[in-house]
Amino acid sequence: MNADGYLLLEKGGTDDYFHGDNYYKQSTAAVRLSASIKKMKTGGPLGATSHEAVFFRNFAGRHVPLSVFESLNGTPDYLQIRPFAIWN
Repeated sequence: MNADGYLLLEKGGTDDYFHGDNYYKQSTAAVRLSASIKKMKTGGPLGATSHEAVFFRNFAGRHVPLSVFESLNGTPDYLQIRPFAIWN
C-alpha cells in the first residue's frame, strides 16, 4: 500500500467463490475500488507498526472485513464507486 499510494479493494469474481449449497445466489461480478492512503486518517504512508498496518497484515491482504460508505454513479457503460468512509 505504501509503495503504490493506494488501497485496492476487490469483491466477487472467482476468488470469492461460495462453496455452500446456495452458491447460485451469490454475485459473480467482480467489483474493484481504489482508495488513496493520503486521504486516510494517518494522512500518508502507514507506519510499519501502526494499528492499520498490523490489521491489514493479519489478513495477508485477503478477505479483510471492511465496510465502505460510498456514492455509486453510473452510465450505460460503467459504474463508478467513490468511497467516503472505510472502516472495520
